[in-house]
Amino acid sequence: MSLHLFLAHQISKTLLHSHHRLTVPRLIIPPNTYLHTSPTTSSTLNCYGVDLLPPKLQSRLFKSVKQAQVPHYQAQVATSELKKFGLDSSGSSFPLPDITPHLPPILNSNVSDHFWQVASEQVQPYTDLLLDLLASDTPPTPTKWNLEPGWTRYNASDGTWASVPYPTEKCCVFDVEVCVTEDPRAVMAIAVTSEAWYSWLSPHLVHAESFPSTMSPSTMIPMGSDESPCLVIGHNVAYDRVRVGDEYRIDRSGTRYLDTMSMHIAVAGMTSSQRMMKLASKNMTKEELKHKPMWL
Repeated sequence: MSLHLFLAHQISKTLLHSHHRLTVPRLIIPPNTYLHTSPTTSSTLNCYGVDLLPPKLQSRLFKSVKQAQVPHYQAQVATSELKKFGLDSSGSSFPLPDITPHLPPILNSNVSDHFWQVASEQVQPYTDLLLDLLASDTPPTPTKWNLEPGWTRYNASDGTWASVPYPTEKCCVFDVEVCVTEDPRAVMAIAVTSEAWYSWLSPHLVHAESFPSTMSPSTMIPMGSDESPCLVIGHNVAYDRVRVGDEYRIDRSGTRYLDTMSMHIAVAGMTSSQRMMKLASKNMTKEELKHKPMWL
């Protein structure tokens, strides 16, 4: 599998869980077809009594699949085995309406390839952003950090900095820090792009003020999200994402989040810290287990 296809597959699994849903063509079926007013009349039972899709729908969804003919004696052996476990091979066919004319064209030769191609096209802007970031060198780390509230951009060429409303590049690696005993909102954040480093400080941290009791996006981190594609990468990035003020706007957003922890778990299983916690859970008391993570 090529790197591009692997990343498209991994990102599609992660990004499609965003509450800002990707655009998917809607299947429009006339209201009267929701009722079984025009059920299929042909039998859809196989020789084992299993109800199958109607032939027209089956040929539409699985164009390249040919149904193998089961020898009669093999079918008899199989059905006799099913009867030993109380499974009746006579079955019953459930009538379905014919929705084949209302389906969109199936791309390539089967449903699996169809959704692979649709997902690849929808994540294409984000894979392009990611591959551009991977192809670039990391800017040098600033030798001195600005301690003013808000976002600061550090110019790699001359070492100067400037206040900005949010990172200007469309792909960044992002992390936040929280003073958990004071408030769940972030007190500082860091981001790096292909062009520059960024830091963000909460005005409540800089001015030694308590956070307001009312939660609002204005007291969180701005990322400048709009409808254009933007990719934010982080480890367990859901923790960082809930502290971004843009995520609480009603407006449609083109920003997607890529979780490197989820990608690691999909490829290599649990992380080392998760594995240690899993082993330690065997000796946890009932009280400790009440406070365990949901995944454990």
